[in-house]
Amino acid sequence: MMNLIFFVFEDDGDLRSMFSIDLQNILKLSNVRATVVYHSWKAHGNFEIHIRKGKIKIFPTEPIKNDQEFLRDVEIKSKKYYQKNHKNAVFFSMHCFKQLVRPLGHENPDGTIKKYVSLETWIEKMKENKILFEFIVFDCCYMLTLKNMLQFQGLTHYILGCQSASPNLGFLSPGLSGAFVDRSTTLKTLKVIADAFIDRNDENPHRELEHFTDAGILDLTCIPLLTKSLNGVTLHRHVRARTEQKDAENPWSYKDLLDLHSTVKLDKSVSAQKKNEILRQLDRIVVYYRQSKLLKEKSWSSRLHGLSIVLKHKEVKF
Repeated sequence: MMNLIFFVFEDDGDLRSMFSIDLQNILKLSNVRATVVYHSWKAHGNFEIHIRKGKIKIFPTEPIKNDQEFLRDVEIKSKKYYQKNHKNAVFFSMHCFKQLVRPLGHENPDGTIKKYVSLETWIEKMKENKILFEFIVFDCCYMLTLKNMLQFQGLTHYILGCQSASPNLGFLSPGLSGAFVDRSTTLKTLKVIADAFIDRNDENPHRELEHFTDAGILDLTCIPLLTKSLNGVTLHRHVRARTEQKDAENPWSYKDLLDLHSTVKLDKSVSAQKKNEILRQLDRIVVYYRQSKLLKEKSWSSRLHGLSIVLKHKEVKF
């Protein structure tokens, strides 16, 4: 039986309204053991939902006051609800730029870099206690970066997330229950979740809100071979490798996020042989990638392949 742990953190009303719908999909998971740890910084409450053998119980929990307390709660509850005799998986549902490993740095007005709490400590503690997960799902924006994958390797086999933005119509879709069937492999389970997520957003595109998105499944066991191939390579920024095109149509794009596949392919300083070697490794890591219809309409969507690199300067040497 699969043991699922959901960490849901909401800091605005929009996410709350969507979670109330998503919660129905979690409660339908009769063939899994599930725990939902829910926190809100507003007046929506703090509670846990336990789904055990088809029975549901709700328990109030202590409210959290800051990022540090949230991460501490993640650490405690991960250990508490981890099941040694089960396959374990974790879902994170929240804004990526709050509590998670930050794919981007944000500068203060004086030019200094803001310091943020991240999941790095949690990752280290889980590895120390030999708590490993079959897969981790990030129902958050922009999490599929090489930096993040390097940190999570050794903690989980697969990660499912978004290279671009993740709209409120997230991974806890109505198709979630169909993912956890008997004798299904982990990769098949993740593909069902990813397809249900994209199908859900295609059916409710929210064109006026620009809710384009994608879903990628990454095999982290292949990361070491990629880092070996990148060793000694210098990559340069290229505008045609950016994950989103900053313009009036899309004012919220992030200029420091570049698609790694496109960056390698466009870099003239990398030899053809080395390019082919790196691109082969990337194909092994990104085992599944799919875009929503709204994303496919973007002129720059073809440059996305499932894994980004954060490149703040003109070049980076590995």
